[in-house]
Amino acid sequence: MKDLRLSYSKLDDQAIQTLSDAMVGINILQKLCLNGNKDVTSVGWRALSTALQHPNCKLIKISLNHNANIKNESVHEGVNILGSALRGSSLKALDLSSNKSIITNKWQTLFDQLYHSSVESLELSDNKIDDAGLAALANIGTLKSLVLGINRLITPTGWWTFFNSLQRRGTRLVKLDITYNKIGSTCVAALGSLLNSMNTLKTLNMGGMIYLDDAENSSEHMTPQGWVRLFTSLQDSDFNLVKLYLGENQIDDDGLHLLIPLVSNMTSLKHFSLSANHSITPTGWQALAGGEA
Repeated sequence: MKDLRLSYSKLDDQAIQTLSDAMVGINILQKLCLNGNKDVTSVGWRALSTALQHPNCKLIKISLNHNANIKNESVHEGVNILGSALRGSSLKALDLSSNKSIITNKWQTLFDQLYHSSVESLELSDNKIDDAGLAALANIGTLKSLVLGINRLITPTGWWTFFNSLQRRGTRLVKLDITYNKIGSTCVAALGSLLNSMNTLKTLNMGGMIYLDDAENSSEHMTPQGWVRLFTSLQDSDFNLVKLYLGENQIDDDGLHLLIPLVSNMTSLKHFSLSANHSITPTGWQALAGGEA
């Protein structure tokens, strides 16, 4: 057995201890899903962390989303324990989505710890990561896949710093998901420069850059003019994706006119979404379909 899923199974510390012992004794398990087991405290996470560091443990992916709705002191101690354990483990992929009880500075601490690990994939959607946490995350040079959807505490300034940091470091990301975030038009230049430099990127999700509840705050979402500037900056790039998701945005006909040649030049593109871009008119859709612009 290489893949074990125990989501929402009401596991407690004793169950995690038993499982951790088994992981050490049976060294073929590669993927473990423990989502939604909210009764586990720092005692259980310590047992799991000890197993992760054992030379017999061959785990490469662990999912721990929806696990942090317990008292904060236990959650935060558990985060520190796990982060420290990953420095010496074989783990390559970690899913910590939807753990909103983890406070902002603990994310920064965790990312500082992961800087010394070999983790390649992080799923961090729907959390309380802030600008400082995002800055620490940018330092992890081993990442190939990063999912950061719905981290609403991050400001446009935080994203601007993040994009610039990734470009300076020379990221090797294959997948980037920044959907449903406050990436304002002020970030366009930094985002465009980053994307121009990412010749390894194959999947990009930038859907939902506007929320209905803050639609009037133009500094925190991508305007139609912002999309025009972004697509303009990419016209001469070697941007060649397999998957591109741009749904639920404010792309208009002008933006679409610039997007069409970009997409046409992506010879590897297999999945493309423009759903719910309500500013595009029938004339724009006709252009996309091959009619006159």
